[in-house]
Amino acid sequence: MGIVLAGGCAPYPLQTDYSGGAVGKIQSRTERGGGPTAFGPDGKPYVAPVPVGGVVIPVESGGLPGSRSYIYEIRAADGTLHIVGSRATFEIGSCVAFSGYADGPSRTHWSVGRVTLERSTNCDK
Repeated sequence: MGIVLAGGCAPYPLQTDYSGGAVGKIQSRTERGGGPTAFGPDGKPYVAPVPVGGVVIPVESGGLPGSRSYIYEIRAADGTLHIVGSRATFEIGSCVAFSGYADGPSRTHWSVGRVTLERSTNCDK
């Protein structure tokens, strides 16, 4: 079972006893992490060398790679509102499918790293 670090918090398991998923439309999106993006003279995001674990990696302004995530409110066809965390970027109104492991038995909250979120064409069927 994999472990993921959640923004400086204690690690949590990637799998739970609550597998599942749904298809629905995104009703809202909240961006977390990252930071303001600075642009260089060429108009591209500024990249700086940052020491990480004994090596130096190029980091685009706005935070470490993968540090930005989103919290989506997704309304499923049966009316259930799901709160889904993901690093994938989707616009409000997008039809998406998600599957993985929920945080608890209600199967309405899905944390980053426990769920796969992708575009779908099954919202109007």
